Amino acid sequence: LFATGLDVAPSGQIFFVDPAAGTVLPGCAYSNCGALFSVDNTTGMRTLVSDFGFLGHGTLGGGAPLDVKVDDANGEVFVIDNFAGTDGYGAVFKVNPATGVRTMVTDFGNVNLGPRGIHQIELTIDPVSTNLFYSDPGGFQTEKGGLIMVDRSVGVREVISDYDDANLGPVTNAPVNS
Repeated sequence: LFATGLDVAPSGQIFFVDPAAGTVLPGCAYSNCGALFSVDNTTGMRTLVSDFGFLGHGTLGGGAPLDVKVDDANGEVFVIDNFAGTDGYGAVFKVNPATGVRTMVTDFGNVNLGPRGIHQIELTIDPVSTNLFYSDPGGFQTEKGGLIMVDRSVGVREVISDYDDANLGPVTNAPVNS
């Protein structure tokens, strides 16, 4: 396994993503399309929750699920996949933890929803607004990247901080770990 992101639900159940797992399909980043797993925190037993290369679970992933976050308020699970969506620009999926069914929250290749993504990492959830936030250090529209908010009810993205805009503070590269 090649776990790249993990989060713990209020129940104690642990979720992680693995871009090198799941069904092998042409066009997926690692030949495998990636998968979401859960781990029982008392027994250590792993369970496949959603195979991003299996159409029976919903919209296909692109083979690079890199982070997972659980909404503590309602147990919804969100996964960011760098190569899913239109032209492989990435996407955020909501995954039903009981059935593994995925629905796309936002498609980073769809410019009608906001700035196009390049290399999305570090997905998190605002506990007050329930909006999603991610960092795009790959340069969504500038060389330095930025911090982006996603209204998860409609998938619209908005730049919160452009890391290359000196008017917003020191010019910096995006943080790799939060």
